[in-house]
Amino acid sequence: MSELSPEAAKKLKNGYSTGSCAAAASHAALAQLLFQQELQQVNIELPDGETINIPIKGVFVNNGKATAEVIKDAGDDPDVTHGISILATVELLDEALVRIEGGQGVGRVTKPGLAVKVGEAAINPVPQAMIRGAVQKLLPPGKGVKVVISVPQGEEIARRTMNPRLGIEGGISILGTSGIVRPMSEEAFLASLRPQLDQAIALGYRELLFTPGRMGERQAKAMGIAADCIIQTSNYIGAMIQQALQQDVKSILLMGHIGKMIKVAAGIFNTHSHIADARRETLAAHAAMLGASPETVREIMQLNNIEASVALIKGHRLERAYYSIAASATQRVNDFIVANSDRDDIKVGTMLYALNGEILGYDEAGLQLWRKMSGRDDQPNQAIKLEVAAKQGHSSLQAADPKERFPELHTVKVVGTGPGDPAYISPLALEAIRSAEVLIGARRLLDCFAELGQEKIAVDRDLAAVLKHIEDKRRDHRVVVLVSGDTGIYSLADYLVKHMDHEVLEFIPGISSLQVMFARLKRPWQEAQILSMHGRSHEGLARLIQSAPLTALFTGAPWTPPVIAQYLLAQGLPDLQVALGKDLSYPEEKLVYCSLQALSSDTDDYMNTVMVIFNA
Repeated sequence: MSELSPEAAKKLKNGYSTGSCAAAASHAALAQLLFQQELQQVNIELPDGETINIPIKGVFVNNGKATAEVIKDAGDDPDVTHGISILATVELLDEALVRIEGGQGVGRVTKPGLAVKVGEAAINPVPQAMIRGAVQKLLPPGKGVKVVISVPQGEEIARRTMNPRLGIEGGISILGTSGIVRPMSEEAFLASLRPQLDQAIALGYRELLFTPGRMGERQAKAMGIAADCIIQTSNYIGAMIQQALQQDVKSILLMGHIGKMIKVAAGIFNTHSHIADARRETLAAHAAMLGASPETVREIMQLNNIEASVALIKGHRLERAYYSIAASATQRVNDFIVANSDRDDIKVGTMLYALNGEILGYDEAGLQLWRKMSGRDDQPNQAIKLEVAAKQGHSSLQAADPKERFPELHTVKVVGTGPGDPAYISPLALEAIRSAEVLIGARRLLDCFAELGQEKIAVDRDLAAVLKHIEDKRRDHRVVVLVSGDTGIYSLADYLVKHMDHEVLEFIPGISSLQVMFARLKRPWQEAQILSMHGRSHEGLARLIQSAPLTALFTGAPWTPPVIAQYLLAQGLPDLQVALGKDLSYPEEKLVYCSLQALSSDTDDYMNTVMVIFNA
């Protein structure tokens, strides 16, 4: 992607989002409360890893709480929140957590379909993460903080936003996916977008992907599209297509969230909300053409937003509507090209997705372009079998069969399968496993969970080879990696995090055998030191056990519980008490209570055992 040209950058000034303001104010207030530092500005980290300095207007302390104020600067963007005060009030807690709440002027969500749950303050996930990161840098061990974000003018300003229509009541939303507000002045903004086309052509690309914003860019990259051929159009899809008509562009793959692409399907080529909006009407029309009942059409017309349509459409088995919308968007672009040029050599296709990244629909040209642009033309794939649907009453509507789902290329699901007994696995984990086309894991887990038709790849000690299998298979298949217990405790997930892009991984937690063991002991486990002897060195083990009142060990050959007991006694440890949990959760589960001395002479094999050592 191209950055702003020097000329455009001089004309346009970036600002910072309400989320960035809230994070900076939170940091400044906590610095005052903890260290009596009245900061003049705060350097906060943005989601992309970059940093930004934000001025602090003032900080004051009252009754053990500190409040900091930041004035929202939207730069040259015509934003109604420009110049308002964003306040953060912090209060220390005696438990190690960060609690974020909305105060005066921050709206509260009353309808489903948004990024925040009903009943919660309208502080979106990215701003929440930024606030959390800003205060965690300062918190001492064992301490937490309550952060309340307030906007004194929020309730008044919210009336001039989409919040009332979206069901966000009582104030504005705290927003920002990047932390930066980029100007939307049309002429100047278009001037900053056009160099993307020039750069892509200069680099030799003739097949381009057009997407409204950064979410679409991330989606496209995750699906194997080269970054340099991805063109961000913002709301100006028509204007950018006109620019492409003047270049040597051969193909355009249009990819975007359903809320944007459905406007194109209605012939709306500037997708900003103040230009036009026919989203519900368009979806209702396509659903009706596919046989939706009048009651279903009324439900569509009453939707809070189009993202909320996904559950409704699936519930009525009308997924084909999304495919016909994709086909209509392509037809509209083709008509636009004919009306605005004498070009008849540009191939156009469309794909549309939901907020969670799921591909909802595409047309035949869209699928063909994706395969070509991602280098999959020469890779037969039985999982993607395109069937063109029968025409739905008009000649331009051709849609792919929704039964042949588009592969989830952007996500590898790592699933914690629990301690052993399938009864302990979560419904979410089971759903992920059953929807997988490729299962990767230990042979024991594959034998337990794999179903007919799923490809199985067993994990051995060659983790580099396992990683290569995952990368190869995820290009065309839904891949699930099975780990025993929980994803976060001594599992293959740790290796994957260190060697794969975080954005392509999704973790589904499970119940660890350690959790089961402490449940059997009827005591909490947050106080325990957790160690694993699976393929690990015993160096320093005795010292570690001596330093903690309670230690939980995952054991495994050659370090079985009797061998560990012999080693600890030889290192001079006293005859400590031990609890052993063998084959936890299985019918043959066995609990043993003994001392190190007794255990050292035990002849049981104790395979698949959790060992708890009491040193207090």
